[in-house]
Amino acid sequence: ELTLPDVNHSDYGFRGISKDKISYGLSHIKGISSQLVRNIIKESSEKQFESYIDFVVRMSKYKLNENQVYLLIDAGALDSFGYNRATLKYNYHRIVKYAEMITIGNGNQLSFDFDLVEKPVVQIVEESKEKLSLENDALGYYISEFPLKRIREYLVKANYSSSNDFEKFTNKNIKTVLMIKKNKIIKTKKNELMSITTMMDEFDSISVVIFPKLYKQISSLLNAGNYVVVDGKIEIKENISLIANNIRAFKVKENN
Repeated sequence: ELTLPDVNHSDYGFRGISKDKISYGLSHIKGISSQLVRNIIKESSEKQFESYIDFVVRMSKYKLNENQVYLLIDAGALDSFGYNRATLKYNYHRIVKYAEMITIGNGNQLSFDFDLVEKPVVQIVEESKEKLSLENDALGYYISEFPLKRIREYLVKANYSSSNDFEKFTNKNIKTVLMIKKNKIIKTKKNELMSITTMMDEFDSISVVIFPKLYKQISSLLNAGNYVVVDGKIEIKENISLIANNIRAFKVKENN
C-alpha cells in the first residue's frame, strides 16, 4: 500500500515503512525541488516538526515560499499536522508573519524564539472540493481514497460505467458518475457558449463535450469538485471523449 508523503517520515525517494506500506518520496511531488527535499529531510532528521506552525517557522530559514508550501499541502505531505488542506493554506501567511517576528539573527545564523510573540491560533475553514483534483496534480494519481471508489460497488449495480470501461463502449451511449476537475468555456461561431469539461473518477480523467443547448441548462453545475451523472456517447478520435446528452447533480453519500 502506497501512503501519502509526509515531511516527518518520507525520504527522498519511495521507501518501505512497514511490511505492507511504502511511503511516497518527497522528490516525486511535482514542482518540488531536490534542494527543498534535502532541506526538509535535514531539518526533520535533527528534530521532527511538531506542528504546522513549527514546520513553517523552521523552514523559513530555507526561504520556503508559498508555492512550495501549497504543493506540499496539495500532496498531503502536511496532513499529519491534523488540519485539512484548505485550513493549512488559509493560515499560511499569518504563520509566516509570526515567523518573521520571532526570527533572531540574519544570514545563515538564524534562530527562533517561540516565546517572543504569542503563537497564532489556527483558524479552521471548510475543506476545498478541489482537494482530490489538486492531489492528483501534485502526485500524478490519488493516494487518498477517492469518494467514488468507496461507492463503486453501488455504481456498478446501478449500471454506471467507470472510465476504465469507456473504451469498450466506443460510439455507444453510457451513464457514468464523475467529479468535475476543470471547465473550459468556448464560444461557437454562432456566438453561443459551450464547454469542454475535464471530469474524473478514481481511475482516469476524460474530456466531456457539452454543446450549447445543454450547457445553458446545466452550466451552474460545472464547478470544480462537484459530482455529476453524465449520460452521453463515447467517441474516440485522438483521445477518448464523452459527448454529453444530459448532466445532473450527484450527491456522494455513505450508502447511495
